[in-house]
Amino acid sequence: MDYIICIPTYDRVDMLGDKTLRFLNDCSISRNKIFIYVIEEEFDIYKTKYNEYNIIIGLKGKLEQTNFILEDKKGCNIVFIDDDVDYLLDTNGVVLQIDDLIIKGFSECNKHNTKLWGIHPCDNPYFLKESEVVSTTIKFIVGCLYGVINDNLLTDKMTWVHSQGDDLASVINIILNYGAFTLAIIHIF
Repeated sequence: MDYIICIPTYDRVDMLGDKTLRFLNDCSISRNKIFIYVIEEEFDIYKTKYNEYNIIIGLKGKLEQTNFILEDKKGCNIVFIDDDVDYLLDTNGVVLQIDDLIIKGFSECNKHNTKLWGIHPCDNPYFLKESEVVSTTIKFIVGCLYGVINDNLLTDKMTWVHSQGDDLASVINIILNYGAFTLAIIHIF
């Protein structure tokens, strides 16, 4: 499964390296798969510190940067991850290998003919009845890690929107355009 990892970041030069990049390195993710999106004013700082990574000048603002990435990486399977992710643990306290999770997410999308997968980290005993659940009904995913099959159809029909519930509005937009999205409820905390 071919994919890229996109990390929008702003004013977190050290945190990015101490957390997300360390985590991805620990999971043996190739640096040529990782794209770090920064604003123009911070490009030199990030490029100096992380010159072995792909540093791209994007736009200021989380939603603006997300839309920029979707346009910049048309035709790619994109994994979005925040710049402050230390690690992901399963219910047994074992650090998840992110590559396995990503491959499963995109495989489930292909299986269910959907375009978006995400995780729902949860340590609530009520939701821990099963170790893993895949759903294509409306659920909540967190924005710290999700994947998008960014084909031309998706990019032409969808942008993240500003609203009081931008996550919900974006998921509803995907469901209206594609019928469903895939949710891997991976119990992490």
